[in-house]
Amino acid sequence: MKRATERVWMLAALAITLQSIMPGQTTGQGVEEKILSQYRVTKVGANGTVVGTPGSVLEMHEDGLVAVPAATGSFWYNTRKKDGRIRPNSIQHVPNLREAMESKRPFQVGEKLYLAKLDVAETEVVFYVQSCGDQPYRARLAFQFDKGYQNLPDAKPVLDTIAQVFGVTAPQPVPERPVPRRHHLLYP
Repeated sequence: MKRATERVWMLAALAITLQSIMPGQTTGQGVEEKILSQYRVTKVGANGTVVGTPGSVLEMHEDGLVAVPAATGSFWYNTRKKDGRIRPNSIQHVPNLREAMESKRPFQVGEKLYLAKLDVAETEVVFYVQSCGDQPYRARLAFQFDKGYQNLPDAKPVLDTIAQVFGVTAPQPVPERPVPRRHHLLYP
């Protein structure tokens, strides 16, 4: 019995020692939880109006992300391949493709964006973003990763890859939309 107890204590001590000397190990949150805790979604209406308090405001750090006006009701699909370049997808999910093709534009480095949606999938992290301002544009960017990236012991490589494209800035004030004035002709 004494021998079994000694073995348990030795194994526990070995496990604690190994855990403390293994580089890059994180405790607590996994990759998905780290991503979701760092980026907050802003609720936006179909026409691009920000609803409520804005979440994370991102700043573009890289060229190549193509967007379409929010009025199209869709996001222009882009992918950041493992080679590090952002490319628009050849297949788009836009109702009026001709109009979208004529009005699309790239986001500029330094441009501020709201995070409208965030998906963490098996082989990619997908950001749905909308430009800040009176005439918002929208884009979808899928960061591609190897299968199983969510099980990495350290989220830093994934977060660093995302940070090459999007920096997190202080929240932007929501632009005020003019409220239509009612004319009361019959009543003062």
